[in-house]
Amino acid sequence: MFPQDWNNVCTPESLAAIDSPAAYLRALYMFARELENTGKGQLPKTRLAQRRPSLMSMTVDAQAVNEQVPLLNLVNELLHGDIRKHLIDNKDVYRSDVVEEALAEQYYPLQLPFSLSHQQCLLGLGGDKPMLGELSYAISLTLPLSQQPSTVYGKVQQESYEAQRLLAALSPQQQSLITAEMANDDTPQGRNRLARTCLGSEFELLKSLPHFMAQTELDDEHMQALFCLGNFTPLLSPHVVTPLTAVPARVGIDIKDKDTAPVIDFVNVEQLDRLQRIIRLQRWTNIPYTEIKTFVHCVASAGAEVNTFTINDNTLRALGVYRYLSQRYTVSVEEFSAMVHHLSVHRVGQAPALYDRVYNSDRLFNDALTLDGSLFKLDARDDSDLIAVHKVCASLGVLNTPTSFGAMSQRIQQYLTPKKDLATFSSFYRQARLARLFGLSVLDMYQLAELLGGTDYIKQLVSPSLRASGSNAPADFLDVLMQMDWAVQWFSDAGTSLQTVRRQLLLDAVEAENGAHAYLQPFIEHLSALETYALPDESFPTLSQGEEEELKKLRFTKSHVLIKTILKTYPVLPETADLERLHKMLKKSVKSYLTPLNQDEDQDKVVERITSILSPYLTSAYTQLLPWNKQLVSTFSEHSTTIESSLIIDKRIKNAIQSMAVALGQKDSKKALKHNVLVAPNASSLLALSVRSDALQTFVLHPHWLDSSNGAENFLKLSLNTLYLLQQFQSLLVHYRLNESDLLNYLKRVNDKSADNEAELIVHLSGLLGWSASEITALLKNTAYTRVQSITQLDWVARCHRACLRTGLSASVLLTVTNLNSHIPGPQWTQVGEAVMAVHA
Repeated sequence: MFPQDWNNVCTPESLAAIDSPAAYLRALYMFARELENTGKGQLPKTRLAQRRPSLMSMTVDAQAVNEQVPLLNLVNELLHGDIRKHLIDNKDVYRSDVVEEALAEQYYPLQLPFSLSHQQCLLGLGGDKPMLGELSYAISLTLPLSQQPSTVYGKVQQESYEAQRLLAALSPQQQSLITAEMANDDTPQGRNRLARTCLGSEFELLKSLPHFMAQTELDDEHMQALFCLGNFTPLLSPHVVTPLTAVPARVGIDIKDKDTAPVIDFVNVEQLDRLQRIIRLQRWTNIPYTEIKTFVHCVASAGAEVNTFTINDNTLRALGVYRYLSQRYTVSVEEFSAMVHHLSVHRVGQAPALYDRVYNSDRLFNDALTLDGSLFKLDARDDSDLIAVHKVCASLGVLNTPTSFGAMSQRIQQYLTPKKDLATFSSFYRQARLARLFGLSVLDMYQLAELLGGTDYIKQLVSPSLRASGSNAPADFLDVLMQMDWAVQWFSDAGTSLQTVRRQLLLDAVEAENGAHAYLQPFIEHLSALETYALPDESFPTLSQGEEEELKKLRFTKSHVLIKTILKTYPVLPETADLERLHKMLKKSVKSYLTPLNQDEDQDKVVERITSILSPYLTSAYTQLLPWNKQLVSTFSEHSTTIESSLIIDKRIKNAIQSMAVALGQKDSKKALKHNVLVAPNASSLLALSVRSDALQTFVLHPHWLDSSNGAENFLKLSLNTLYLLQQFQSLLVHYRLNESDLLNYLKRVNDKSADNEAELIVHLSGLLGWSASEITALLKNTAYTRVQSITQLDWVARCHRACLRTGLSASVLLTVTNLNSHIPGPQWTQVGEAVMAVHA
């Protein structure tokens, strides 16, 4: 319709395209250059060559014009060039001309040090992905299933305290800066060195409050909060009428007026160092000064530090655990600080002290709960203490019943002297708050702590402590919190509960209708009968007084030691025993049953002497046991079902006899006998397990298929670890849509050492899990084994698989993440940072 002269048209990419975007930009640049040569002024001109030197060498073509570049990239490019030029021009000041390295090494301004790799990790592992440190717990090689205090949960390659520090979300450079040894060079040179490095000024100049505020970028409100001035002056609660060891969280540095100008009264260089660390920690965490000071103070107090404003390994561990818990539960930093140590009794600003907010709410009481240091009789019936008990219950939302307030009272009286003081009332608060945090009743909380770590963990709930900074033992309050979090999460994922697990472990009181307890009754009767077959004292007529004294060094009587030795050697007694074999076992038994010896006693010599004393009586003890053993074997054989294999019947008999050998002479004999329930014909239904009876019997016959730490001839124990692994066996079947026979056939194949090579077995496992064989191989390079031979190991591989799916990382990078050192930068951080960002590319 409208004819075109195509001879006058060309593409925008053509050099002849005088109206293309590229040509327009070039013309605009040339026009700007001409304008620079016009105009007059009093100041020197800032030309384009200075403002943007890269413009002169920039290629402007169709591709560059249409390419979308984030504005942040342009800003980074511009700043990067100028900073690098500055670094090159000042080589005497900076150790490196690489911008990222310089930013990580400099301490001023306070936004520094900056770690690009760490920032990449924070951004790439944000949102709904597990963060740094959390991944170490997610794929921990060991879970808190030992029912003993332990710190191994959270360890993959680094110790668990490294995982807790990583959870704090501070870079290695930041952690090193605020936990380094405190400055102690109080000479003028030492003072200025610290002041220039950390705050960019001379030491004496920093005493001027306006100058200090300028260097630290503090406004008036932050300054007052830091130094506890004005509205931020801590005021003791009016309901505290006795002197307290609890002091307000002050930095201990005064501000004085000198010639009408406010001056900071630094006594020494250590005070400045401590102050700048607090400022940095507040800046990096964005926690208000009042709360971060209380947090540092409480953590240091729980760790028995001399100076309660010490920032150390425990501070970062506590910060990491708080950040982790605050993302999963509702808890403030002030509440967490109170749980770590004590409730705050000082009011700051208009808000009452946390103690008053908890215990002295105007909506609940007319009269306040006063801390006067008097004894608090928790079970008294007089009006004063009874009213106080009712107030505590109402304040904490607990009932005055034996399983609620009564349970708390019992534990407090066990580990503290109950008084109307801060330690007692903080303990009540801690226990009630932790129970609410994890969604448990007070009694359930104690039972869970006891299940995980015994009475040591209960004590941590009542009177917490933190271990020495920098050490990894013993388990402390922070470890208990992380392990309780794991247990609560497992109960939820497995669709079970604490009470169900306790019933399965036969920890609750005996119930008449409980089939498991009824099944154990014959074992208890046989154990009682076993006592009657022990050699009486008259059978040892030739023992001298000295030999009797030697035998007192054993934890069991001489007759019990002989019986234990015989039954451990021969669960089913042959007519004639191998005396040499019995003698060797007796020596092992004596060594294991010895009580602690004096330092001047040689254990080997004591063992030899006691063995020689008891050895002559082995034959008579053996003969004495034969009738009991035959009767027991006959009884169990008669009560076995016809459809059971001879292997499971033999296992049941041997398990029964060996458990009785262990239980003999023990105060709590049922604890050793209860393991027999797993070998019962209907064990799965007796214990309400999620696995079928056939699968359970397979693991009874092959306990090392369930847990590699079990020997092939060991007996399966009824423990938290066993219950977890049986549950995970079922979970693997559901999650990966496997047939029970397929998984058991794999375990049979992989435990046959003569069959297949490792590569073929990994391919087999890869097919079951639907995960690359190369990824599984990369995982196993970090382990002491080359075959996944048990549910324990398979569960770890499955947890790694889930972590890889959630993060998008490969198996090798996942392991590198768990090998990061929280306070030591290195190439691993760079590798992880780049890998994490590549997932989002």
